[in-house]
Amino acid sequence: MHAEFLAQESATLASVLSLVFCCITLGAYWLGFRSWCVAFGAAGLAGLCLYFGMLAVSAGPNPVVGRSDIALWVREVLIVTYGLFSVAFALVAWRLWRGMVWRK
Repeated sequence: MHAEFLAQESATLASVLSLVFCCITLGAYWLGFRSWCVAFGAAGLAGLCLYFGMLAVSAGPNPVVGRSDIALWVREVLIVTYGLFSVAFALVAWRLWRGMVWRK
């Protein structure tokens, strides 16, 4: 049981903020930022929302689900999330490298 000060609240806030940032990123994609890095970044933010949400429901004085019951899922979600962020970062770096002024 993880019932320290702000154990549940910090994870809940991080989950909600990740969801808000995901919606903003998807909105930017919908408005015309049609780059694949934006889509992969939004998927990564949705993964962070899921990760922090799973931490929030397994924390606090009366957890909904035990942390040991979902530990493997939490790790798998985090691995997939950072894979998505890695793809998004690689796409951004590739576009920056392609557009360098000194390479022209």
